[in-house]
Amino acid sequence: MPEELPSPEWIAEAIAYGVLLPSVVAGLVIVMTLRASRNPRPARAVGALAFACGFLSGYAALCHVFFDKPLWKFEDPWQWLPVWATLAVAADLVDLPFAKKPIVGGALRLLVLVAVVFVAAEYLVPQTAARTPGGAPIAEARPNLVQATRLGLLVLWLGLAWAADRVPGGLFPLLLALPALAGGMVLEASGSGTYAQLAGLLAGVLLGCAPLAWWKPGRPFVRGMVPGIVVVLSGLMLNGFLDTLVPVPLTSYLLVAAAPLALLVGAVPAVRRLPTRLRSAILASAVLLPLGAAVGLALTAPEETEETTASAGP
Repeated sequence: MPEELPSPEWIAEAIAYGVLLPSVVAGLVIVMTLRASRNPRPARAVGALAFACGFLSGYAALCHVFFDKPLWKFEDPWQWLPVWATLAVAADLVDLPFAKKPIVGGALRLLVLVAVVFVAAEYLVPQTAARTPGGAPIAEARPNLVQATRLGLLVLWLGLAWAADRVPGGLFPLLLALPALAGGMVLEASGSGTYAQLAGLLAGVLLGCAPLAWWKPGRPFVRGMVPGIVVVLSGLMLNGFLDTLVPVPLTSYLLVAAAPLALLVGAVPAVRRLPTRLRSAILASAVLLPLGAAVGLALTAPEETEETTASAGP
């Protein structure tokens, strides 16, 4: 963890480029396109476009101002995140032309979903790593990590898509911003400042969309953002764990990545019938509990690195 706090100017720039910019861009895209059609199906395409524009604008700004990385080179797995997040939200729209044939459209979307997840995992799991879950060399652990990443992406994608249709309004993007913010705290505690800033991009997009989702609760544009959210959050937590020697436990990263699935509580009929405030409190608690545990574990992790601990063995 850094010994000195960043300057106020650095913090202001990081918030402006890494949170406010994607928030404003995503919001503007929605406002400008939301009135194009009253059909809720195109609203999903609006959400996908808003996510891609918001995230990519913030990513480009961070690369220029902070990362000193060209946009067109992919030297590290995290540089593939905007590519696969954009492809994921685009692939999730393949069923739209089949509005009158929902079974065909659903089957096609599932097929494309599996294909995107299968290929994306190969790019998101790094070839080199500071550590692995079992302590084995990355060459040995990587095949299992790729398979686990595929399974995790698939479960999160399907689970959040299900929850998105049952947690309407601005509550959904607002609660999804919490794992992004908590993930940034876990990543910052592990010394992964770059990953923490990318988590801020995700939080910014979601926070910018939340007021508009409350304004138009019947227009499920946030549903179109689900694939991008899954790819970015999972990819950041995966690489955040593998790319640091700070002994933040694996549990912290897993809790953050899985926390969005807590929104499935909102699909329980008994919960859906509750008054709005009580239902919102239950959903917020369901998301905050694993996130609180994740951040607590990260902040209380010992300061020495795993490399130092290993070298000081018996």
